Amino acid sequence: MVETQPIVVNVKEKKTKKKKRKYSKGIQSIQMSEVALTRGANRLASAVSSGLREYRQRRDKSSLKKRDGMMLNYVPSVGRGISKGIRRASMIPYDLSKAINHREFQNAMRYIARTMTAFKFPSS
Repeated sequence: MVETQPIVVNVKEKKTKKKKRKYSKGIQSIQMSEVALTRGANRLASAVSSGLREYRQRRDKSSLKKRDGMMLNYVPSVGRGISKGIRRASMIPYDLSKAINHREFQNAMRYIARTMTAFKFPSS
């Protein structure tokens, strides 16, 4: 008896190009900042939700294992929930920094820095 192996042909699918967002020239940076800020707010809400979910799951598990297990394991359960929430929320500062890191903001900061150095402060 002759063993035969199937012929496998891998067909690569073309990746569709991501469409570019369209903005008016003067308010582009405001809209881009808003997108990044709402992403951060969404991430914060998701982090709080996942932290509370983790706490509730551990609380329920403890209460099924022992009598008053919820009260006995309250501190570890809360600690795990907070830990998971903080892990999920750790990208929020990055989202916020992306929200304000654009040309108009940088130009405004440069202007403020130049204005501050122009003033002579009295020495004590």
